[in-house]
Amino acid sequence: MARFFIPEEDIQGDLLRVREDAHHILHVLRMGIGDTITLCDGEGTDYICQIEEIEGDTLLCRANARRTAETEPEMEITLFQGIPKGDKMEWIIEKGVETGLSRIVPVQMARSVSHIEGKKAENKVQRWNKISRSAAKQSQRGRIPQVEAPIRLTQCLERLKEYDMVLVFYEEERRNSLRRILQTASRPRKAAILIGPEGGLEPDEVRAFVGAGAKVAGLGPRILRTETAGPIATALLLYEWGQM
Repeated sequence: MARFFIPEEDIQGDLLRVREDAHHILHVLRMGIGDTITLCDGEGTDYICQIEEIEGDTLLCRANARRTAETEPEMEITLFQGIPKGDKMEWIIEKGVETGLSRIVPVQMARSVSHIEGKKAENKVQRWNKISRSAAKQSQRGRIPQVEAPIRLTQCLERLKEYDMVLVFYEEERRNSLRRILQTASRPRKAAILIGPEGGLEPDEVRAFVGAGAKVAGLGPRILRTETAGPIATALLLYEWGQM
């Protein structure tokens, strides 16, 4: 069944309006009055609707049923990603959303080559959230993961207090594998993943994260790219607790 996100303001009881995707629904999918589509509020609720009316570029739909989206993991995972070079953040967002991330927070770390501030940051965040929405739509997520504005390390350390489990992935870690940590841990409600930029994390950063309650983990004997580590760690966490 066709499935689309609509903003909260376009949901008025059982009457829902489709604006952004109306052209695609009508002229690409060739759907019309009487056809059934699924509309999602981006916050975890799906509405099973029938198209009732076409008003120019807007579809008026009637909800026959509503249900909790079945594609969302119970556990919330936030990726605190050291800002990488170029457009790598876009790839991280796309694949992270497909894998099951709930939130992505870019962090300015010691080895981050790119510095994103001011108006440039505003434009980047807008683009990043469009990518998140597109990836959520493609992978039939029930929520659209938010991509936040870049923060500094001190802000990141403060934020870690919000999480039941915090994992920092460090390429120099050889003793503690992710598997070993998860074998003795209970499933968290909210987990945070910390990934460094190209060049990895500084030892002082790792110590700061540990001081804030993080556990240091490795992702195997091979060195992963910064754009690969986050989505892989997310998939492993969700798989371990039966949410993939």
